[in-house]
Amino acid sequence: MDSRVGLDFPLYVFLDTNIIMKTGFNFNGGALLNLKKYHDAGVILVITNQIIVNEVENNIKRQVKEAASRVKNFIERLYCITELRHSDEYKGLFQDFRKQKWELFIVDQWKNYLKETDCVVLQNADVSIELLLDDYFNGRAPFESRQEKKYEFPDAIVIKSLLKFAEENPISTVIVATEDQGWEKALEHRNNIHTVKQIKDVLSYISKEYKPENVEKILLCIADGHQRIIEYIERYLRDMNIDFQMDHGDIEDFNIKSIKIAMESIDFIEDEDASVTVLAAVKVVIKYSFFDYENSVYDKEDRCYIYSHEGRVREFHESQLSITVNMKSDESQKRYYIDDIESDGDMVLNEDTCCESERLDSLYEEEPDEWIGEKFYDTCPDCGCKIGHLNDGGNGFCLSCAPNH
Repeated sequence: MDSRVGLDFPLYVFLDTNIIMKTGFNFNGGALLNLKKYHDAGVILVITNQIIVNEVENNIKRQVKEAASRVKNFIERLYCITELRHSDEYKGLFQDFRKQKWELFIVDQWKNYLKETDCVVLQNADVSIELLLDDYFNGRAPFESRQEKKYEFPDAIVIKSLLKFAEENPISTVIVATEDQGWEKALEHRNNIHTVKQIKDVLSYISKEYKPENVEKILLCIADGHQRIIEYIERYLRDMNIDFQMDHGDIEDFNIKSIKIAMESIDFIEDEDASVTVLAAVKVVIKYSFFDYENSVYDKEDRCYIYSHEGRVREFHESQLSITVNMKSDESQKRYYIDDIESDGDMVLNEDTCCESERLDSLYEEEPDEWIGEKFYDTCPDCGCKIGHLNDGGNGFCLSCAPNH
């Protein structure tokens, strides 16, 4: 037990189903691994409910089967590697991955995680049906504003089991991670229940309460390693670790304009090592080409483009990149130093991150003696005007004469 900051350790941690799903079911890395480290250090105890156990298992089975289908379909569409089917070495690429039962392996990892963290699974036999129905008919959380209230009964049962646990353990603090406002409202009146919205909030809360004297050392380590972190991010992005979600062809140029970093959360903290998440605000300029459908002409009869235009654009994006900084302790200096840095995923560039766009191409080839801005490729047999893609009626006549034929 430790009462340095007014809390009794170990703390209890409860994760809602959606919180676990957001980890990508990564039970041996990332946030869930850090949570397990705190369990191994005797700082926390993990609790859950049998409903949550079943919901996570069902979601694993559903999502993994869907992912296996997408992987199979993606490979099937790669016609350039079809010849590999005839090779014994590579024929495994074309198997039906749904039959590999990946979901059973990941479900086993979920069960192992519960076992390795000595997770206490709350049962529901003692949950009062009368109290549930009373909440239901009186519109109390989590039934307060739901159109499909019957689907909230599993949540309501879990919440009742949590309230009962907190009542039976009044001196223990229970940290509940959930994004559900109904959960927050239903649990807000318990003094020993603390709700947060993300698993990183759980880890940061634990870290600051468990080792407050080391927090300043972490901040100093981030400040001292500022340039190293920036250089890592620059290298990572220049290797094009980018999820570019715009409709694009060739990326002609990519420039980083600025990078600003700030510590987002302390994910693990001990005297020997620590791990933090750093959020980088990145401004970049990207220049790329794309097939300009709007300014190309498609012939519906021949089912082909009779005029195609390749656009070029320069865009300014502001996006974020999350990275993990792992630290080790230097006992002689009584400080932390950066051990290694790793990315939590690719940086996303899309319409939401684009703050400015500049067209670089000229839409039409110039014909100074005739018309600047339009390229003509036919003549209307009725009125004799020149036809370009802006006035093409689609049947061999201009827009004005086309309705007559």
